[in-house]
Amino acid sequence: MGTWRYWHENGRLKSMGAYDNDRQTGAWSYFTQTGEAHATGFYNNGVKDGAWTWWHANGQVNVSGRFSMGMKVALWRVWDEKGQVQNEVTYTVDGKAITTPPPPVVTIKAPPPALPPSETSLVAVAPPIVAVVITEQTDGIIVPATDKVVSKPAESDNVASTAVPLSPTVSVPTLWTTNQEANAAKIIRKYTTGTWAAGGAYDEKSFGGEGDRQRQDLLGKPLPQTRFLSAAGDALDIDALCKKGPVLVVILRGFSGQVCLYCAAQTTAISKAIQRFEKSNIQVVVVYPGPVDAIPSFLQAVRSLANDPLPMPVALDVSLIAVRALGIEDNLAKPTSLIIDTKGLIRYAYVGKTIADRPSVEELLTVGHRLAQERK
Repeated sequence: MGTWRYWHENGRLKSMGAYDNDRQTGAWSYFTQTGEAHATGFYNNGVKDGAWTWWHANGQVNVSGRFSMGMKVALWRVWDEKGQVQNEVTYTVDGKAITTPPPPVVTIKAPPPALPPSETSLVAVAPPIVAVVITEQTDGIIVPATDKVVSKPAESDNVASTAVPLSPTVSVPTLWTTNQEANAAKIIRKYTTGTWAAGGAYDEKSFGGEGDRQRQDLLGKPLPQTRFLSAAGDALDIDALCKKGPVLVVILRGFSGQVCLYCAAQTTAISKAIQRFEKSNIQVVVVYPGPVDAIPSFLQAVRSLANDPLPMPVALDVSLIAVRALGIEDNLAKPTSLIIDTKGLIRYAYVGKTIADRPSVEELLTVGHRLAQERK
């Protein structure tokens, strides 16, 4: 608890804020090597959440807006160094830009320059207070936590450059390697039928087939999180879906620097069989852990394999709340397939031992159909 500080090599304050369970939380402030304010904003469990502001080197506001669990929402503005508004964009909950009504008045004050250790007593002087006053919003005041001085070396603050983009982007030069792309059809078939076509070039052990993948500690228990925000911006309530029939919840690995071929292939295999799931009264939900900015690249990857839009909803787990509650966190998440019965209890819990280890569509249909029959 308390305030943590990191320093530039020249001795000036680089960043300050608090941690909770080794993840940034609450108000954080960032400064340039010359001591000017660079950015201020709020974190929630390591994810940007709340009001954020970036400044030009001359102290003028550069960019301001709000995040909701890592995703830009509501009104965002960009100013030039003379204080003139250059751009205004409003984002929906799924990151899409929409036409905005006349914006409210915004007054933003930069914090005072951060002095080097030689110019102030770090123990006696309270950290600077950063005021971000936004009309009709009450959480725009950033205040310091209990003072704590540390001498840890500065570490990356993951703050965007001054020119913050106004649309979610993920820089991925190519989706996959040439070899991976060439074998995508074979992987999709594996996730569809559970067997390889002739000439399979992969290690069978990486794709399962040995040992029990059922997480016994999850079976018979309710899903720890049932309400999600979907990629389309809607509220997604799995408990409500369960009243209609069994629900297949597929938790993907998530974005870890590149779109996961196995996630895209598994999702494609399920998409191609969606009518079979519907016929068996099995509903399907895909859960995508990690940053929202990666969703467009993932959907593009699935479409490139399936040649059709995704036919099932995608739920967002930006802060990995569901992933951690299930105990499947591992470089975002272990690929996991859950089947929830009409009472809201987990009856099937396949947790992969590798990033490629996932159940087949045939296996999922068999279990789901059996649960659907039990209801009758």
